[in-house]
Amino acid sequence: MQYGTGKHKVFLQRPLTIDVSALKELDNTELFTLAEICTHGQLSASEHRVIFRTTLNQSKMALEHLRVLGLLDQVEPGNRREAYQLKLIASSMIIDHLIAANYLY
Repeated sequence: MQYGTGKHKVFLQRPLTIDVSALKELDNTELFTLAEICTHGQLSASEHRVIFRTTLNQSKMALEHLRVLGLLDQVEPGNRREAYQLKLIASSMIIDHLIAANYLY
């Protein structure tokens, strides 16, 4: 298949499939973390600590790990204290994966 432009013509390419392999390798806690963020929109490290009964440092590391994987964005500091939200471009794929894996209903 070709793509590009020519005189009076536009050639399109099929969209590339999104690689969801990173989601398939996440553990239960990471998937439940994503599900909590899907449900509530945002999650701070202190909220994560309470929900998952862990230390604040472990919660910060868990959320930062998901951010480094490209699944989360950190909310602007002025809007909320060190909170994380789904990366907009990946949100539909994350939600679909969580529903298929029965982490969201």
